[in-house]
Amino acid sequence: MFLRSAAKFLSTKVPRTLTLSSYPFGKVPLRFFSEEPKKDNIDPMSQKMLDEIKSGNEEKKSMPGLFYGTAAALIFSMFYLQYILQAPKKQEKKPHVKILGEAKIGGPWSALNKEGNVLTDADFKNSYLIFYFGFTRCPDICPASLQKLSSAINLLKERGVKNVRFLFVSLDVGRDTPELVDKYTKIFHENIEPLVVREQDLTNFLKTFKLYSRKVLNDNDYMLDHTTYMYMFDKEGKFVNVLGANLNYEELANIIQEHIKEIEE
Repeated sequence: MFLRSAAKFLSTKVPRTLTLSSYPFGKVPLRFFSEEPKKDNIDPMSQKMLDEIKSGNEEKKSMPGLFYGTAAALIFSMFYLQYILQAPKKQEKKPHVKILGEAKIGGPWSALNKEGNVLTDADFKNSYLIFYFGFTRCPDICPASLQKLSSAINLLKERGVKNVRFLFVSLDVGRDTPELVDKYTKIFHENIEPLVVREQDLTNFLKTFKLYSRKVLNDNDYMLDHTTYMYMFDKEGKFVNVLGANLNYEELANIIQEHIKEIEE
């Protein structure tokens, strides 16, 4: 009789879990009874149904958050896609600006030809000029640019474009000589004319053509970090345009030909 009464009391009065407030001296709470019924006391079919119901309830609880999160992601994706699609259109509306004799590039200049004679800008009047600036010890950029220029020269010749002179100007005043630069340019094309800037003219030459050239020390030697694009001038010695290093030889030839056509029309 006593045991039955004690069991009944424990089942109704004792908390399933002791908390800090119910446990003396603030000791760590201990769990006396499981909150879930033991699966061993439930037949397999009933347990399966309980598991399915519980799983369904968990899915229902998570659905609102999942729905709103998915909706927010879709809305963001729509706005982002709209932005991406509209961005190129805004860029296409920008007018294409052509530089035609407006930039303050060019002026009086002088350099040595392959015979070592001094030439000035006056010696190149009445011809369109394509300038490329570099040095003979350039490991990669100069050879690649001159090879591209060589292919462009051949293409312009096939198209019958005349009265264009192509100049390679060495900025390496300490090592490049007229003879050396002449041999160097002949490797790429016989119509590329070699020029060498004299040391006393270098500062003014760089300023006149708005060029960048800087020595980069390398052990006991040096390299030149320099401007890599080409310039085009008209027959009066006026600046026409910059010919970017990103152009291939066909694009280079097309731009040169188009500028000549625009100027002479």
